[in-house]
Amino acid sequence: MARFTKLVIVLLLINIAVTYLVLLTRNASTGPDRFNIDTDTVIRNNYEETTMQSQDQTASNHRDPYGENHHNSNNTYLHSEDNVNVLVLASMRTGSSFVGEIFKQNKEFLYIFEPLRGLNLKDDDPMLPVLGLEMMNDMYNCNFSTPATNAFLDKLYNARVPLGKRDVVSAWVNKKYCTGWSQKFQFFNRCLNLNSDTAEESCTSFKYKAIKIIRLHDLNSFVYLVRDPKVNLKIINVLRDPRAMMASVIPIAIHNYKAFTKEKTNFVLKKDQLSPESLQRLKTYCAMGMRNYLLGTKGKRVLGNSYFHVRYEDMASDPEKIALQIYEFLGIEFPQRVSEWIQENTNEDMTEHALYAFKTKRNSKETSQKWRHRLNYDLVEEIENTGECARFMEVMGYRKAESQHMLSNMSIPFVL
Repeated sequence: MARFTKLVIVLLLINIAVTYLVLLTRNASTGPDRFNIDTDTVIRNNYEETTMQSQDQTASNHRDPYGENHHNSNNTYLHSEDNVNVLVLASMRTGSSFVGEIFKQNKEFLYIFEPLRGLNLKDDDPMLPVLGLEMMNDMYNCNFSTPATNAFLDKLYNARVPLGKRDVVSAWVNKKYCTGWSQKFQFFNRCLNLNSDTAEESCTSFKYKAIKIIRLHDLNSFVYLVRDPKVNLKIINVLRDPRAMMASVIPIAIHNYKAFTKEKTNFVLKKDQLSPESLQRLKTYCAMGMRNYLLGTKGKRVLGNSYFHVRYEDMASDPEKIALQIYEFLGIEFPQRVSEWIQENTNEDMTEHALYAFKTKRNSKETSQKWRHRLNYDLVEEIENTGECARFMEVMGYRKAESQHMLSNMSIPFVL
């Protein structure tokens, strides 16, 4: 069974690679922008080839392949299932940490925060999706005895690791595994080394598992986990206005991804501050965001009813409503504890906190519109005209700015 699973992974990755090569060749005449892809062709090509590899799923081929192109209403809710594994799929600075928290605050969930960092691979390493998917499959099956999961445990749960990093799995940082709680610094002074047996015992005690990642961007990669009945993966895809995302990414890049307070970013960002690295991140985000959204909403034959997309702005406007919709989609009862956490953590001003850029506690409504005061119009125009961003914004319901006056006029909504 393990050999078959690995074979499916390899075949799927080959299919995706071949599709990209075809599209790159087909789009050569459009210029050097390698992210100017025909998304519908990607969906069609990968569907046809993936279906050939999954003959046991032929019954799903009779479903309607096209969902309603409407935000949130396009997602079909599921009946409650005992075995539910969740993937929070997002990009950097899109609000995924908040979505992760609604699982972290649920005692029935084992929540794992960005485990792929434990692989010590760069984002463009071709082995990242291969080893990353293998690691996630093992974690969803509570198997922590494999090389990938052993490396994860060793890098985060041994005596050499700073205790502050152990919160990647908060369920393993408590009185059961740790001693010497510091009220001043808000963490334990000593925790046990976590071996595979202990991790597996803990994992199997939870009813559900949820993993959040921002380093794998292609929804196609997770098809085999969705179709594996042992995993039964449900995907929550968090998407955000690319202008708002870049208003958050650029200051972090300027400060070399270190912690900072609002005082250090109290200036208007200009076009010349968009570094080549940030520009590349933007191109990738818009292209993959478009592709994933269309595959998730129109590729029902591929993903069935396992995809749910969330716009950051809708979540910021009414976080409890969106959290409830997510739980309804999963077929899981919405706990009071999560509701209380949302009330306590979405209405506070944390802008002077040293870890301001990385906190989940903040005024969500204010944060969702802050980008309009942070970006110069020239920079906004550059973002809107980069790669697939204009098309992505149109499909997702984000209005383009036509002037500095329109950008500054807060009575004009930019989320439709």
